[in-house]
Formats: sequence, C-alpha cells, structure tokens
Amino acid sequence: MSFRWSLFLLFAVALQQGEALKADHRPSKAHAGSKFLLRKHRRKPTKSTARFPVNSTNALATQTVRFYHKEGCKGTSAKFETSSNAFIKAFQPYIRNMGSLKLCGKGTVFYYATPDMALLSLLGHVSRCGDDVTKSLDECECRTLSSTQKKQVESFTVQYC
Repeated sequence: MSFRWSLFLLFAVALQQGEALKADHRPSKAHAGSKFLLRKHRRKPTKSTARFPVNSTNALATQTVRFYHKEGCKGTSAKFETSSNAFIKAFQPYIRNMGSLKLCGKGTVFYYATPDMALLSLLGHVSRCGDDVTKSLDECECRTLSSTQKKQVESFTVQYC
C-alpha cells in the first residue's frame, strides 16, 4: 500500500470519529441577547440549599489547639487550627519545648517526635470525640506532657472526629 493511500485512510477514519464526537456548541457573542438561543444552555438552579441545610446538629465541628511551655496549660500560648511542624514559624518555639497542650472544640490532636509525622513516631494524642462532647470552642481539655515527651515533640496534626 502506498503512502498516499495510508494517509487517505487515516484521514477518513479521523473524519468518521470526529462526526461521532458531540460538539459543545455555545452561541456566539452576536446572539448574546437572544433569549431563545441562551435558554437551552442556561443552567438550572440547584436546590442543594433546600435539600441539604446546615444547622447546629449537622455542621462540621471545628477545633483549636493551644501549646504552652509550662505545665498545666499556664502561661503564654500559641493557637493553631491546622496541623504543623517546623515549617510554620509560630510552632517553632514549641519544638522540643512543649509543657502542655489544650484542645478546644470537637476533634483530636496527635503529636509526633518527627517533623514528617511518621506513624511510628507518634508520642500521644488528646481526643474530644463522642456524642456527649459539644462542638463549642469554649469547652477544652488540657494535657500535661511527660518530661520525655516534652523534649521530643516536633510536629502535630489536628483531626476531625
């Protein structure tokens, strides 16, 4: 078979496949004022707000964690809402120097002995989960770290229940 015939067959197959594909046609800007042309392209409003309302019973719980240099959650602290390691400058003073932590709201905080939060480096966790725990950020739990843990913490994660 010659090169011309193979090129012709390739072109014919491409044309057949192109006809099978649906084109997503949008009206041109010249017809922008035409209600008839735009009606079939208009999106129908979704009723997601009516079908899935968010209220106090089904809203996603939030949590914050505060770190302290002193035991018993006393003294100055830094507040975090997300996971962190040495990358976040506000967490750097607490690396290998954390006396206690306070978890507020509904969630769990895990603290690790490595910056990459490896599973085997898990030092401990504080958890506020369950049906009897409220989502209020005013309710908190304080945890004083042991003397060995205090010198090892390098990262932490904050998780939903």
